[in-house]
Amino acid sequence: MNFFLYLRQNKARKNENLCYKDDEKNARDALKKLIQLYFRDNLEVSAMSSSIKSGVEAIKKYRPDIVFLDVEMPEKNGFGLFEYFEEESFTVIFTTAYEQYALNAIKHFAFDYLLKPVNHTELSQALNRLEEKENRSETDKNIIFRGGNNVNKIALASGNGYIFENADNIIYCNSSENYTKVYFAHKKPLLISKTLKNTESILPEKIFFRIHRSYIVNLNYIKKLDKNKGFKITLETGDILPVSKNKIKELTERLKG
Repeated sequence: MNFFLYLRQNKARKNENLCYKDDEKNARDALKKLIQLYFRDNLEVSAMSSSIKSGVEAIKKYRPDIVFLDVEMPEKNGFGLFEYFEEESFTVIFTTAYEQYALNAIKHFAFDYLLKPVNHTELSQALNRLEEKENRSETDKNIIFRGGNNVNKIALASGNGYIFENADNIIYCNSSENYTKVYFAHKKPLLISKTLKNTESILPEKIFFRIHRSYIVNLNYIKKLDKNKGFKITLETGDILPVSKNKIKELTERLKG
């Protein structure tokens, strides 16, 4: 039986929600027992569902912070889940018995990848890695440097340090797995060690806009908006980027000023 098992962390772990989905009742029972034995102080079951469709409804209702996602599902595989979310507000950890899915999982922005049956050590390590990542995000966020009332420079996390750039020189940003590729007006693109969501949080809202789950664009570089045969924008550089249907109205209003 395919299912989602939603787990909610207690206040000691910032009330994060976790979601687990698997394709066998035995695996579900094993996970519940694992939690009861080793994680009961931090986790509690909050909901379950049996398909992608009902799982999507449950995710929207319970808003989990983590989704443990199995690959093999009836009708659609686990990757079909991403079709229902313009932007994932949750972290994904794939679980499956088939190693060949690892590459595809990474391409779909999975934070981690666990082979079934998931054991205590591997689950604990995955949760610890996630907690460490979240802690780093809080203490090592990109820095916005301000001059007067304007944002002059931002610091982009790259390797073990930062690259300082004028925000005006950034044309657009594109998600690349758990990283972001930043495109500039007068230099080669830079791959930074932050997700697109994190990158969006440090860019000045006045000139940047999230047009798609995979793209943030500097509004000053938009040359043309095409509403025919799918929504697209053409930039001053000649690059053509897709615009999500539910973003087109707000984008049009922003461009009109």
